Amino acid sequence: MALSGGRDLGCAAEDAGCRTDAEKIYEFLHEELPYSTTVETTDWKPFKNGSVRVEQTIYVERDSQKAIVLGKGGQTIKNISSKSRNELAKILEHDVHLSCL
Repeated sequence: MALSGGRDLGCAAEDAGCRTDAEKIYEFLHEELPYSTTVETTDWKPFKNGSVRVEQTIYVERDSQKAIVLGKGGQTIKNISSKSRNELAKILEHDVHLSCL
């Protein structure tokens, strides 16, 4: 999936969860975003009540880039996950339990 600036985040267009998380990464890290950042949905488990548990892994090119995505005290990844969770819940019209690794 390509976002503005020509950055390819490596997501399939039909994967709403991956797309949403990738967009939030770009939103929070616009200029600092490593070009080779990818998001992979590793688990998508729907529940009887309509909610879904989504597990995603964020990959960066170098170990030093992990700190950019995590942010001080994990605050950046927490904000990315929270915004992604809320947007995905609106799209799916159900609760979403999102875990980003």
